[in-house]
Amino acid sequence: MLRAILFDIDDTLIDWQSAVRRASRSQGVHRGLPWEEAGRPPAANTPGRRVPPAWRARAMASVQPDGRVSALLAELAGTYRLAAVSNGAGVVQREKLRRAALAEAVECVVISGEVGVRKPGAGIFRRALAALGCRAEEALFVGNDLTTDVAGAAEAGLRTCWVAADEVADESAYTSDVRIATVLDLPRVLPCLTSTA
Repeated sequence: MLRAILFDIDDTLIDWQSAVRRASRSQGVHRGLPWEEAGRPPAANTPGRRVPPAWRARAMASVQPDGRVSALLAELAGTYRLAAVSNGAGVVQREKLRRAALAEAVECVVISGEVGVRKPGAGIFRRALAALGCRAEEALFVGNDLTTDVAGAAEAGLRTCWVAADEVADESAYTSDVRIATVLDLPRVLPCLTSTA
């Protein structure tokens, strides 16, 4: 039985790419800016790759609430335990949730920068499951990255839903249980997941 749904944050619950594009336009930055310069925090062990604080602040300020996502989470909370699981710095990811008006929409938030383990490592998924009081087989992970989200969650024993949008990716190595274009499509696929869970 499906009891919990865990969500990635960037480009799953929050349209971070659109926020970055809005920040780019506000600064007159050309399209195609590398992510390292566009607000995605680089890996901590990547030397010489620092995101300018002013740029990060502009991108963060461009995060906007989406009432449709808030309504979806409110509806799901009536049936499932909800969590957000994300890589990144805690202060950054929590601020994104706050700006998107989603900080109170999930029961718990587990962020790699706070717990010391990153997706796709199973440990971060297990932290969220423990906080929700659920077993892996009772949970679904919804995320946009085939490697860190889909493969990581599957390795930890969760069912998986890939938010693929327009992304073209090689699914030969990592296969999700279901694929949707946007998190708003989740209610459409939940019946097939719950009927076989």
